[in-house]
Amino acid sequence: MALTNREVREWYLNEVASIPSLDRAMLAEGLSLGERAQRAWEIRHRARVAARALMADRGEVEMLQNRDLAKYGQSDGPSFAQLVEQAAEKGLSEEQAYEGILASSTATDATINRKYLR
Repeated sequence: MALTNREVREWYLNEVASIPSLDRAMLAEGLSLGERAQRAWEIRHRARVAARALMADRGEVEMLQNRDLAKYGQSDGPSFAQLVEQAAEKGLSEEQAYEGILASSTATDATINRKYLR
């Protein structure tokens, strides 16, 4: 079932917005910082892929995939390992990398939000 770009973006933003509460639950369960960061990345990644599958406008999907390809070298966004590696290249520790992944897991592209939510 294909949805409008607006409907898909709203769904995606809701999925991403659930990450902090899920992270609190994972913390309460005793999961490590690394496990929580990996799961936060997985939730967002799955939402990204699912959102694109729901979009009716295949040209818009291609545009988003090309954007990710240019930005991350992959059409479906950065891998978890890539994010950890990028943090290491900036001199951050593994723990700092995981904290950064968790912190950025709810950050979305304002330009894309404006484009699809108008």
